[in-house]
Amino acid sequence: MKKKFFVIAALLMPNMVLAANLDEEVTATAVRLPETLNLKLAQVQVLTAEEIKTNNSHNLAEAIALIPGINVSSYGGRGQNANFNIRGGSSDGILVLVDGNPIKVGLSGINVNTVPVSAIEKIEVLKGGRATFYGANAHEGVINIITIPEYRNKQVATYSYSSNATHDFTMNNTVAITDKDVVKVAFNSAKSDGYNVHPMLGLNDGEEFGLRERDLYLAYAHTFDSGIEASLSYSVTDFTGEYENGFITSQKNHNDIERHIVSFNSNYKGDFYSYDLGLSYNKENNYDHAIGVSKIDFASSATKVNTNSLSGHFSNLFQVVDSLALGLGVDFDRQVLDKNSNSYGESDIVVINKAAYASLNYEQDIWLGEASYRIDDNSKYNHRGTFTLGAGANVSDWFKVGVRGGTAYRAPNFSELFYPNYGNKNLKPEKTKFFEIDFNGDVDTEFGNYGYYVNLFYTKYKDLIVSNYPFGYQNIEKSRNKGIEFGGSAKFTYLTAKFGAVLANPKNDITNQTVPNRSKQTYYASLDGRFDKVDYLARYDFISKKKDNYSKKTLGGYGLLNLGLGLNVLDDKVRFGFKVDNVFNKKYETFAGYPAPERIYAGTITIQNLF
Repeated sequence: MKKKFFVIAALLMPNMVLAANLDEEVTATAVRLPETLNLKLAQVQVLTAEEIKTNNSHNLAEAIALIPGINVSSYGGRGQNANFNIRGGSSDGILVLVDGNPIKVGLSGINVNTVPVSAIEKIEVLKGGRATFYGANAHEGVINIITIPEYRNKQVATYSYSSNATHDFTMNNTVAITDKDVVKVAFNSAKSDGYNVHPMLGLNDGEEFGLRERDLYLAYAHTFDSGIEASLSYSVTDFTGEYENGFITSQKNHNDIERHIVSFNSNYKGDFYSYDLGLSYNKENNYDHAIGVSKIDFASSATKVNTNSLSGHFSNLFQVVDSLALGLGVDFDRQVLDKNSNSYGESDIVVINKAAYASLNYEQDIWLGEASYRIDDNSKYNHRGTFTLGAGANVSDWFKVGVRGGTAYRAPNFSELFYPNYGNKNLKPEKTKFFEIDFNGDVDTEFGNYGYYVNLFYTKYKDLIVSNYPFGYQNIEKSRNKGIEFGGSAKFTYLTAKFGAVLANPKNDITNQTVPNRSKQTYYASLDGRFDKVDYLARYDFISKKKDNYSKKTLGGYGLLNLGLGLNVLDDKVRFGFKVDNVFNKKYETFAGYPAPERIYAGTITIQNLF
């Protein structure tokens, strides 16, 4: 597998000489139709490839941490399992998409710490209940990773060296063959010695837990004379991470992941009719084994989990009259836990979900309205209906208001149902009711651009699924989460300033206690900009205390300061960057017993558009 990656990358690298100058960054909403219209009542937060590069982010977990209102928790830095939650909600209630297609591999979804950023053009985040368009796992929000190339030439190659002997090389080469044909090749290579992610005094002193990863992404897109666009992409990941097996004292294990994703997308936008079509096949082989033991030596406690999924969606939008649009769509999802996975039974475990949805969108003068309904037919949990209603007004650029409410649900994943000695086959699906009010606005002045947003949210859960160590997964009969998210920005010629906060209260209504692994307060502030050839950034985040589910301890809050500086030369074709994360070397844990990385130094060199 190693040689195959390097050979393919080497063969494709000469194509970089075809690329020309990089045009200005283009941002366009790529979420599903007719969801695009409904987003006028809410905000879409966008993280660009340029921001990911400047912040020296190497995987999805690091990139997502840059988005306000999202908390990332990890079992100790790069290569270790990580998850995230939006505004104090459930981490499993966030649906991760690539180009509108769900990533559904592994027992409980993809490990976000193993998703590289080399192929990413931008990341869109939609917060709040979105189940009527995306179904289960979307009652807290949706993260859509855009990789489909734009019709422009672009070439970027970056090498980074950082603490813990960490090497990263990424390459993204996009060639616009014609104004209607584009090819993209992206490659990522990473290696790190790591550090002791789970120190146990006298047992594993001085131990290091590193990683090795190779990723390749290929894509082709074409626009027909009729205006129909079609794209085909393939990505493959070969990842090996070292971790501490907490169930066997001080044992060092390997986690090997082999992942393949094939996707097809097509869309058309017309005055009367528009559509969005997506198909995706995901396959993952996941091996866990002790160091020095073969990954298929199951007699020595090695484990294997093979999963695959086939997903498709077809969304349609009809502009009935100038002020009214009708949306219709269908979804299909088939997930398989392969019988070749050990410890899970003698036959494939298959879950199929079929769905249909409809929506009405109204827009007249300053007034906006939406109504949508969806019905899901799950092979394990039968029929489920969800709805969303919303209304709003665009009073001015400085004041826009939207009100949304509805229902959502989430079916348990493979891990929650079948994980050996921890899963619960009797779990009920989560059911939620949500309500939110959103205020936002921005205005351009002769001095700069100013913007703000305020979101009041309330979610009520029935049968929320939680991990209750050591008893396994259980339902909480009644729980809720409520709070406020707010922030603002000011953009000037050489400086952009942003700030924000989330104040949430995720509570178990039965015990009247805060739900474990949820921080109730997060704050952030950032400064970034560029003056002449120098770009700079500074960001501060504060995360409040939370209760750890496994140890039952309360983990203290922490504040992190990150600083970065870049020098751009040769007409911005070369950039030298330096960044320090956790400047004050704050000691903190997001899971008990797993210290986060200490101060991290990183130096990068980026070369782009030389030809």
